Amino acid sequence: KKLKVNGPTQNFEVDCDPLIATTNMREEVLKDSINTYEVSANEFWQAPEMQNVKNKIKQMAIERGLSEQDIIAHINSGDPTFKDVSKDFNDAFEQSDKAQSAKKKMDVALDSWQQNHERLNKTALQLHASDHPRAKDTFDVLEDSEKQMLKNSAEVPKTENESQSNLEKIKENLQRLREAAKAMIEKLAALFGKGAKNETSNDPSPS
Repeated sequence: KKLKVNGPTQNFEVDCDPLIATTNMREEVLKDSINTYEVSANEFWQAPEMQNVKNKIKQMAIERGLSEQDIIAHINSGDPTFKDVSKDFNDAFEQSDKAQSAKKKMDVALDSWQQNHERLNKTALQLHASDHPRAKDTFDVLEDSEKQMLKNSAEVPKTENESQSNLEKIKENLQRLREAAKAMIEKLAALFGKGAKNETSNDPSPS
């Protein structure tokens, strides 16, 4: 159900169900965070100091038969055969105010995405537990957003002062959420299983 609201400049509708209203809000924040991250990543590589590094990564990818994301993964892993391009990247980053500003915006967008992704994940589990028809769509939104952020975060190496790349942060957080969700499902299964067992405790055991 929708509630019609007369705004100062236009009329609009909001969902009367608090859980759905919260779901809608968090989905919009997820989308906004992804968009901000993408725009900031483009700004990062458009910085004059970073364009030469980007071109080197592209050329290395062609020469070695790899993708640009593969080259960045090798940089992130500390592969010594990629130490020259890694040094070029960090030197250029240190000299570029524009790249540093874009990186900060990327990190803020990532924090926002991770926080709201976790909250929306909990909301999706609530919807699922109540057999709400919106549950599947919400899980689909989560899955799509994960794919987009994994892709986006794989396109920029970690800087010299970072212990983890943004891609590694996302993967670690997703693994933690999956383990928490699995534990919750097992807890619910045990709870309902115990209830079912109590209900049938007076039945004769099979011979």
